[in-house]
Amino acid sequence: MTTCSIAAVLGVVMLIVTMTLYKNALNNYGFSQGDIGKMMITFADTRSYLRAAIGYQDENLVNSCVENYEKKKESCQQYTKEVKNTVSSSDEEKIYSSITEKLTEYYEICDAVLEKGKNTQDIDARHEAQQMAQDQVAPIYEEIYQDMVKLMDANTEHGDKLEKILTMVELITLIAIIAVIALAILSLIH
Repeated sequence: MTTCSIAAVLGVVMLIVTMTLYKNALNNYGFSQGDIGKMMITFADTRSYLRAAIGYQDENLVNSCVENYEKKKESCQQYTKEVKNTVSSSDEEKIYSSITEKLTEYYEICDAVLEKGKNTQDIDARHEAQQMAQDQVAPIYEEIYQDMVKLMDANTEHGDKLEKILTMVELITLIAIIAVIALAILSLIH
């Protein structure tokens, strides 16, 4: 009887440990990958709206694109803050810091490009803004986007490692419980 009690206690303890590990896995890896993805999408959208704002000729379209640029910029900044809460390793922290530092510079450049190029009546300024977008925005955009991909990859890699650990914990728990039950049965037979 005592052996069955040990098996039950062992089972409950391991169930709690496994549930805690799964909860951490979801929070640190499953949900964070979604947050990183949202950050990446809104980041890409800011560039699209910036390019449209300095490229379209219709003033209403330009104003709509400027408004959408600001909304996507705000969303990206919010998702970036949310991603900070899920950074769980030193390599992720290093990549995240690089992203946030570059994002500040990126948005400063984008805002300057937008300010210079949003007036549909000033063709020369729009051409200058388009050249700035090509020469200054495009390179930093690519750097940040690649960092975001690296962050997603690092996050996925850590999640995969944790998944392997959880699988091992489950297997060890199952073996331990079966062993304790087998010992209980053997002790009853003898």
